Amino acid sequence: MNRTQYTSWARRLVAWQVGFAILFGVVLFVFLNVASAGIFLSLATVSAAFALFGLVHYLFWGREMSEEVIGPAKQRQAWSGAEIGEVHVGNEFFVEFNEQERRELLQLLESSLQKSGQTENKKDALRRELLDKLRMYGA
Repeated sequence: MNRTQYTSWARRLVAWQVGFAILFGVVLFVFLNVASAGIFLSLATVSAAFALFGLVHYLFWGREMSEEVIGPAKQRQAWSGAEIGEVHVGNEFFVEFNEQERRELLQLLESSLQKSGQTENKKDALRRELLDKLRMYGA
């Protein structure tokens, strides 16, 4: 099956699905309208009016307000180099290691601690904490 046959078949399938959804919606609407003695038609009309009202307001003011919000976000993006909408969680990030890489990192950290000697500083404390975490995940 070539690409054009597939796309025409997929389009027909989508058309049938949309058609069945519309048919089901009409049948459900008629049933609910009859079951509610016409109140459902009033509710649907009011809902459509609210949706139209919201759409008109968005067309008039929504885009402009979106630009007011996106403008500062673009400026922050330029300053930070991050994508808009990207989630930043503090200073934490996740790294995946296989077992061989984890062992190699453990050995490097242990050797760096042995080289530093007896002086205790912040870097050594950080390395010890990192070693403990790596050992914990490999246990």
